[in-house]
Parts: sequence; C-alpha cells; structure tokens
Amino acid sequence: MNGQDHNHIISIVSQRLARIKERQGGTLPDGEIQRILDQELSQDEYDVNRDNILAVLEMNFATLIGNATSLHTEDRDDHPEAPWVSQRAAREELTWAFWSRYRIHLLNEGRPEPVVSRLDQTTTEILDSMMPPDTDGAWDQRGLVVGHIQSGKTANYIGLICKAVDAGYKVVIVLAGMHNSLRTQTQIRLEEGFLGYRTISEDINSRESTGVGLLPIQILQIADTITTRGEHGDFRTAVARNFSTNPGGNPLIFVVKKNTTILRNLHNWVISAAQIQGYGQDKIMNFPLLMIDDEADYASVDTKRQGYDDGDPDPEHDPTRTNGWIRQILKAFDQSIYVGYTATPFANIFIPENAQASAYDNDLFPRSFIFNLPAPSNHIGPSRMFGLGTDEVELPIFRTVADHANSSSFTEREGWIPPRHDINHCPLYMGNNTIPPSLQKAIRSFVITTATRKARGQSHAHNSMLIHVTRFVNVQARVKAQVEQEFFQIRDRIVYGDGDRDSILDELLELWETDFLPTSDKLSEPDCRALQWSEIQERLAETVHSIVIREINGTSGDILEYARRTATGQAFDVITIGGDKLSRGLTLEGLTVSYFLRHSRMYDTLMQMGRWFGYRPGYLDLCRIYSTGDLHRWFRHISVASEELRQDFNRMVISGCTPRQFGHRVLCHPQLMVTSPTKMRHTESRTTSFDGCPAETTLFLLKPEVVASNYKALKSLVSQLILDTEENDNKCHRTSDPGKYIWKNVSPDRITTFLGVYQGYSAARAHPKYLQDYIRKQVLRNKLINWTVFIGQGEGEVDTIAPDCIIRKIIRAWFKKDSSPRNTYRVRRSGSQQDEYIDLNEEERQEALAKSIRMWESDDEARRTEFPPKEPRGLGIRYTRPPERGLICLYTIEPQGCQPSHPLVGFLISFPGDEDASPIQYRVNDVYQRLEEEGIWDE
Repeated sequence: MNGQDHNHIISIVSQRLARIKERQGGTLPDGEIQRILDQELSQDEYDVNRDNILAVLEMNFATLIGNATSLHTEDRDDHPEAPWVSQRAAREELTWAFWSRYRIHLLNEGRPEPVVSRLDQTTTEILDSMMPPDTDGAWDQRGLVVGHIQSGKTANYIGLICKAVDAGYKVVIVLAGMHNSLRTQTQIRLEEGFLGYRTISEDINSRESTGVGLLPIQILQIADTITTRGEHGDFRTAVARNFSTNPGGNPLIFVVKKNTTILRNLHNWVISAAQIQGYGQDKIMNFPLLMIDDEADYASVDTKRQGYDDGDPDPEHDPTRTNGWIRQILKAFDQSIYVGYTATPFANIFIPENAQASAYDNDLFPRSFIFNLPAPSNHIGPSRMFGLGTDEVELPIFRTVADHANSSSFTEREGWIPPRHDINHCPLYMGNNTIPPSLQKAIRSFVITTATRKARGQSHAHNSMLIHVTRFVNVQARVKAQVEQEFFQIRDRIVYGDGDRDSILDELLELWETDFLPTSDKLSEPDCRALQWSEIQERLAETVHSIVIREINGTSGDILEYARRTATGQAFDVITIGGDKLSRGLTLEGLTVSYFLRHSRMYDTLMQMGRWFGYRPGYLDLCRIYSTGDLHRWFRHISVASEELRQDFNRMVISGCTPRQFGHRVLCHPQLMVTSPTKMRHTESRTTSFDGCPAETTLFLLKPEVVASNYKALKSLVSQLILDTEENDNKCHRTSDPGKYIWKNVSPDRITTFLGVYQGYSAARAHPKYLQDYIRKQVLRNKLINWTVFIGQGEGEVDTIAPDCIIRKIIRAWFKKDSSPRNTYRVRRSGSQQDEYIDLNEEERQEALAKSIRMWESDDEARRTEFPPKEPRGLGIRYTRPPERGLICLYTIEPQGCQPSHPLVGFLISFPGDEDASPIQYRVNDVYQRLEEEGIWDE
C-alpha cells in the first residue's frame, strides 16, 4: 500500500464531501461517503486499502465538537465596532489570506471538516475578544485559552496567529516551552501552517516551501521569522539586526524558549528597535504585538509573593525572572495582548487578579477573557479515558505495574525503579541487570501494536512507545541499555529463531489472544479492523527491524527525525526513554504503549506527563498504559478536578460573569497538591459545596445485615411520610398523580434521619454522613428546608413498602468494574434523568430546559450529540430549583445475578444550585476570597 496515494485520496474525497455537506446545510446524504470514495477510486489505479480509507472518512465526517465557552471583561466592549471581526469581514475589509491557506492545509492533512469549521469559529471568537489592531492609544490585554491535553491547542493558536496577522497585528511572539525539542516542534508547525517555508538556516535564499507554501495560493504579503528550526535556531540578536519593525514591513514572528537569557536579549532588541525607529524612548508605538504563551502555567507564573499595602500592590515587587521578562517585553509595546494556552490552568487562575509592579506593569492573570475549548468527539482525553461522562466506561487499556519496587510504599527505596531513588541508582530486578516482567510485556505489546498497525494498512504512520520512569539522565541511560538488551533479544529470536528457548512467536501469540483480542472486543471501535494472527505474524520481522530506541534529551534532533521521516513518507517506529523533556507539550507521534512510573504530587505536573491523550484513529484498541495502581487513581482524581473546573467555566458563562467576578476553586486530594506551593501563595483552603450537584448511589454492600438495615430505613421513612400526610402537622402531603408516590413539603429532619441510618459504600459525593452534615448546615441558613420525596418504580417484581405504597422494583444490571470491592454490587445509575425534574412545575421545567439547551451549546458533552436536549437535564434542572428545595428519589433495586434477602435501596439526591460550603476541600483563588468577603456567595 502506498502512503502518498492513501493521503491523496483522503484529501480529495474530504474536500468533495465538505462542499456537498455545505450545500446540504451541514448534513451528508446516506451512502454519500462510499459513493464519492468509489467514484474517485474508479478514476485511476491507486495502491490503497478501500476499507481503511472508508473507516477514516466515516470517522472524520461523524466527528462532533461542541462550542467553546468564553468569559469576557468589559474591555471587549470598549471598541465601538464590537464584535468587530464579523463586521469588518462583512464589509470585506478582512481577506483572510493566511487563514485561508491554513484552512485548506488542515483539510488536506485529513482533519475532519467539522473540526476545521469549529476551529474557524473559535479563533474568530478569540480574535473578537482582542482589540482591533488599529485601535488608537495604548492598550494591553491578558487572556487564557484552556484546551485538553494533546487535543489541538497548537492548531488553534496557529489559526489565531493567521487571523491576527490578516487583521493587522504586526509582531507575533510564541513562547514555546523550556527545551529545544519543543521549540523546534513549534517552529516546524508554524512553518507548515503559517509561514509556508522551511527555515533550515538563517539564509533567506535557502528557504524551501512547505505546508501552506506548497498550495497553489498566492498571498500579497509574506511573514518573516527571526528564528529557525535548527538546534541553535532560537532568537539571536545578530540575526534580528537584519529585520526591522515598521508599519509597512512584513509581519515578524519569533518562536522562543522561556529562557531568561533569550527573553532578556529579545527585550533588549525590542527596546533598541524602538529607539532606532524613533517610536519613543523605550516603547514601540502603534505596532500591535500578539504574544502566545504555550504551556502558560509552566515557568511563566510569578512564584514570588506579591506584596500589598492597604490592598494596593507593592510597586517595588520584583517577580521571578521569566515572568518579569515576559511582562517587560509586553510593556515595551504600547499595544499588546498576551494569550496563554494550557490544558492545566490551575496555576493561571491562582495568579492574583490585580498583581502588578511599576517596572513590569500588570501580571498575567487572564482578566480580559478565558476561553474553554471543547475537544472533538474523536479525541481521547481524560473524560473518555476514565469514563467520566454520562453512560461512559473507563477504557480497558490500563495494565497495573507492581514489580518495579520491593513494595508499594511511597518511601520505598529498593527495587528496579522504586519511588524514591537518586542519580546514582542502579536499576536491578531481583538483583539482576535486567528489566522487570511488566516492562518486558510492555515492549512485546509495542511490537504487536506496531505490526498490527502495519497489517491494517497504516504502514507509513509513526509509532512511539514512551518509557518514563525517572527524571535522572544517568538512570535513564542505564534503563536504555537494559531496554536495548531486551529488545535486541526479541528481534533476534523473531528473525533468527529461538534456539533451545521457548518460541517467542508463541509468547506473542499468547499475549495477542489473552490481551489484545479481548480488549478489541470490549471497545468495538468501528475503525479498528479485526485481523487474524497470521496477518500480524507476517509483519513481525519487518517491524522489529524498523524499531529504534532513543533517549529523549531535549535537542531538536528528537523532533526533526519525525519531520524528516514524514517528508519522505517513512514511518518512524521508536521506543523513547526520557524524563523531564517528555513532560511538557512534546508530542510523540503515534503513541501506543506507555510505561509510566514517574511520581509527582502536583496535579499539573502529573497530568502533563501523561502524553497518552490525543487522537488514535484506527488503533485505539491497541493502546496500552502500564502504570501503578496509585498513579491510575491519581490521574483519575485529577481528571475529575479538571472537569469540575471546566464546569465552573461553563457556570460563569451561564451567569454572565467575568474572570474578575467569578471565583475559581480546584478540588483537593489528601496526598496531592494542585500545583507547586509557590504558585498557590495567594490561594486558601475552603470546604465548599454540593451546590448544583447530584448525589447518587451506584455501589451497594451485599452484606445481609446492611441490605436488611437499609430496606428497613426506607420502610420507616415511607411509613412516617404516610403518617405525616394523615396528621398534616407539617403540611406534608402526597400528590394526586395517579400511580406515583410523591410527597411534598417534607421536613429535612426526615431526610437526615434516613441518611443517618443508611449504610453505603460510596464516594464523598454520595457519602450518607457528608450529605447529612451538609443538609443540616444548609438548614441553619434557611436552605433545603422543603423536600420532595419520590419513590421510583420499574418493571421488576412487586414490592410492598407499606400498605399504601405498593410499587415495582427497579431492575439494574451489574456494572462490572475490576476496581469494585468484594461483596458489592455496582450499577451505572440508581435512577434516571427524568426523575431529577419530577418536582418541577411546568413553568420551572421550561426554564430548566432553556438552561439545559444553553449548557448543551457550551459544554464539551455537546460534541457527543447532534441535537440539543428535548428535556431538562443536569445543571439546568438544579440551577432552576430554588435553594430552599431539595429532592430525594428512592429506589428498591432488583439486582441481576444475585438474590439478597431484601431489595437493594438506592437514592438520588438533586441539590439546587447554591454557592455555599460543603465537606469537600478545595483550593480557591483570590477572586473567590474577595467575593466571599464581599458577601457575594450569600446573595
């Protein structure tokens, strides 16, 4: 199969389908993808696999992506044309020359058309939040764009750069990480998507066309770059002297590391240019700057404590050097905007909102806007990985590692790579200079994965394995030697035979049958074609000859190898061994197998180390993550905390707040830190609320005494409700809805009494004691004083809870999870979405539906459905219900596969939206603290 033919066909068919979809109002007729593909294939002889191409096209054109959510401050409306971009585009004042090239380039690369269209929309919205570049006077802005790890943030800011330059921004500075490898990777991406030529050297005449430069599109103006893709291609003053800053000149772009020497030299050159051009003594005038900060939470944040005097920031404050030089570069332009990009924004929202110093101007708090980017439905992010979404399950690709150390203790110092080791550590397994069995299995998995991708027709795709076990370079070198020894043995046995040893082919076949086949069956990915073992075995010799082993040391050569192979249509199959250089931003192309032991106690550092998030078209079922049980749980918790923060962004949108009007909080963990202590200097710990949250039982203890006790608690509650209705002392009454058991105006004491005797095996979100304590605290504030109790019914056996309460049990199948404790029964849900709005009247239901639709338009979950909700759901329901009212839905559950002496009792509590405290620990930023002091939470 020919890789160039493969990509050519995808590009041609994608363009035709995009045009058809646009004419059809955003939809494709049934069978249109197959028809156009077959028509194109019939016109010439192509060496391609039709089924593989069809799977890619169907995935691309079925991709959904939700809307970005954005939060603005008042300065967006300072300009009389706001929103200025659409108005100027309508008057044909914006030609989008750079953007048009980039858009076609993305489609030609095979990017799904819906993703490119959404990128067009979101970059326009971000540009609309920026000042028009011809705005008179001095201005500066600070913004933040939050995306998912490995989800396309680079593509987004390249699109933004294209549009900003089209609109008139003259200078672009991209801060691209701390290491040469990431800076080079970013330079290459910008050459392909924006510049259109390779910067092999500083000689302008030696530049070769690439990416957008290969398209038959002429633009009137080119952009210059003062940096190149080479190892020493970062900013150099000697090179910069050949360029000038003047309104009639070409736009300038710099791609630089966050290195204090580099930033200082860049700042000095800007000041020198300002003085030479006569714009002012130390400032470039009327020459708007766009600064993009990639991985904005890393190195850019001022970790020194900002001093205050009666609430005013200390004008003599001296920030950390990197932060200081970034701010001084921004200050050197009288018109500038800083836009940070990150997937882990914890440190950014913890920046004090009004931090400043006279020598540096304002700090980098995103006071102007925050954009929360959605991820396409084909992106494998934390939510998909850990099954955090509605009706999702965790991907079955984690494999537990327990043989790396002599014990699982965090303080263990003995073993191959224990959690605690130093630069002199010698990795030994059972006293031998070899890797542990878990890593042997991981390497074999990579061989199978790479061979399978080749057998599926992905012969020209890169394949990477990540081994990240230590931060010490000396130890990495020893691990590399051991990995080479193991891999070379596997290679030689496959190529030359096993001698008197067991057959390596039998070992690989067993791994295929016991691991890969069951996993593929569980996932049932439509684009992951099933294969016979014989098809894979045919590719093994070719595969082991193609695999190389590299130690990633942060040089540009690590990235240039990917680029060189891509340019020649060759696959780069590599086992990478590294540490800190792999932790930030660096993309390992075609990452399939990760072996990860590196501990960190900080959310952002740990999450950024997880390079396994991203797009896995046609090979998701082959991906594997080998790690410890602790790291698995930590990653899941951080994913939950990240999703909660994104929900806070969405709540800000619904409430119409700005970044200075809505305080942020991040869920804490007893063993982890949100970010480094120096970045949390201005945060405080808070015990915050269940506001707008559901609490639902999904895990039940099957101990007979517990089952019996919970059933007795339910019967007791219902009996008391019946008695309350008869006596009517507290106005409790049952509704007249036929066939339904609903009591309204129920005293909160009845709910807390039930929770006090209920025995559950639940997380904090549904822990009976936490719920009981929270309700009692809310009652003291005159909240949750009026409850609705609903008894759900199903299609199971008849259950007589009380003489006047006869229902049918809910049937719930066992939801199997390997992590479920023994003697428990797990279900996906106790109740249903419709139950959660059972207490709303018709007017409230319409209001809840309207809010649900608005949230669907802005929430990442929207990417998984083509249509807006037709009934209220989630936060829309809970933020409609008044804070005085609570709802508890109770269920008797008929389990499948076991027969306890009594029905299982589950509940769903729907708490109204309310900004009050709960027994969950958070770190909160200074905006949150200020609003709390001003009493905003109590309004």
